Amino acid sequence: MMSKEMRQAVLEDVPTILALLQKRIDWMDEKGLYQWNKTAYLTVYPAEYFAERIGENSVFLAMDGDKAIGVIALFDVDPRWDNDKDAYYVHHLSLIRDWDGKSSPLRKPMPATPEKKCCGWILRKSTTI
Repeated sequence: MMSKEMRQAVLEDVPTILALLQKRIDWMDEKGLYQWNKTAYLTVYPAEYFAERIGENSVFLAMDGDKAIGVIALFDVDPRWDNDKDAYYVHHLSLIRDWDGKSSPLRKPMPATPEKKCCGWILRKSTTI
């Protein structure tokens, strides 16, 4: 069994991130779920957007060995919310279908960065992991 873990995304991961999101959009199309599809998701959030978020240390990949199986972005603030809580806002959460409902690395502690520290699904800001 390969090692499942979360790691911070790097610029070279942008095509992989877009592919993971497109796979989820395609699946949503098949199921008649049009939340991301009708909003031109990958037009609103193009490669340049993810490159900027990676530069801010906000994007993480779920890995199974050397294979990316999911993506998640964590933000300190979100203009759609009051931002009065000491928590992260989760965006762009997508996991390939082979891993839905399985023991996901998204449920494991994420790596700490100088700007962000978080634990698994709790996603509250913390000084320790």
